[in-house]
Amino acid sequence: MYNVCYVNGFQTQPGESAEWALANGGLLLHDRDGGLVVDPHWPDEYILDPGSAASRLAIFDRVAPVIRGCAAKGFDAIDLDNLDTAGRFTDAATGRIDPGGVLQLARMYVREAHELGLAVGQKNAAQLAATGRSDLGFDFAIAESCAVYDECAAFRAGYGEHVLQVEYTDALPAGFDAVCDSADRAPLTILRDRPSVPRRRRLRLRAVPRRGLSRLSRGVFPPRRHWAADRGAAASGSRSAARWLQRGWGSAGRSAGRAGAHPC
Repeated sequence: MYNVCYVNGFQTQPGESAEWALANGGLLLHDRDGGLVVDPHWPDEYILDPGSAASRLAIFDRVAPVIRGCAAKGFDAIDLDNLDTAGRFTDAATGRIDPGGVLQLARMYVREAHELGLAVGQKNAAQLAATGRSDLGFDFAIAESCAVYDECAAFRAGYGEHVLQVEYTDALPAGFDAVCDSADRAPLTILRDRPSVPRRRRLRLRAVPRRGLSRLSRGVFPPRRHWAADRGAAASGSRSAARWLQRGWGSAGRSAGRAGAHPC
């Protein structure tokens, strides 16, 4: 089994927002009138503001223990959510974020995870897939509803075979068979149902158990040493990655089925 640990890297977690606002209000994004900016789709989450080196370090110091906890609990990777804040908050009147600061913070998280032996998955912000892979150091992508938003090709272009595509029964454009027949779909594509949750532009895997998606075959995503070799264009690494993907295909389907998901 390959277990991926959820980390909300760029917004506050529900249940922790009040604590952030009270003790770390200066680390949160504000609008022109000085009000705290919330995610319009998840109004119980404030947006972190990594616009300065000092704020990035302070935010990192709050979130890094979560990453270390994932490693301590034996997870194989982290799923770093809400990278798309880099492009979603662009109006000074309602709260403008510094995209470069978001990417710098992402790089800090990735470095920390790698030092702990964890792989790191990019979720959201398909337009940043190439940057995420080559510059920020992400190892794979979790592409939620990419068939709905026509983003699968962008994730595949950035991450090749190292993409986990997750579609949902309540948001399919033309049925799951059509998704599976698409040339752009990821090698591992699964269909999930989910409890009723607020709709948003990017649907969070919080609807899936946090361990989550997560209960997938180790064969599907190769160990990080293979990804690193592949990213460096080492032929042996690429061949190893392909073999791992191929070998894990059957067990991935069985694992996804047991987790309540339906693979192509």
